[in-house]
Amino acid sequence: MYQDEVSFKQAGSIFRHWALKGVGCVVKTPPTRKSLKVMGAVTVANDPKFHFRFVNWFNTKTFLSFLDQLISRYKNQKIHLILDNARYHKGPEVRSGSMVRRIALNSTICPHTRQNSMRSNISGKKPEEGPLTTGSSKP
Repeated sequence: MYQDEVSFKQAGSIFRHWALKGVGCVVKTPPTRKSLKVMGAVTVANDPKFHFRFVNWFNTKTFLSFLDQLISRYKNQKIHLILDNARYHKGPEVRSGSMVRRIALNSTICPHTRQNSMRSNISGKKPEEGPLTTGSSKP
């Protein structure tokens, strides 16, 4: 099973849009900044399943609640969960609690991607340069 988080954001400003040349457009929307955070997991078996939970924050407490939700769905099965390297996936509370919860956590290091480079530029950090890697030592 693969797990990740997503944050959907709504902003009341126009960043980019399509319009007829010389006409433009007007978007009537109140100024707002809302977001919705979701933790989710998907199985990739013959009968795929999707599990999700809306949360206010991405942290250890909400992640442990999500793991409890998965366990209640798969009562008598061991769960192998593939994770990214989010900080709250690796804490001692998560690692020690996973054994009790019957979940095998497998963290992966995501390869450097263009998306990650763009995120680094937004944060002001210089993106890594060089070829993309997949973790394989074969050419």
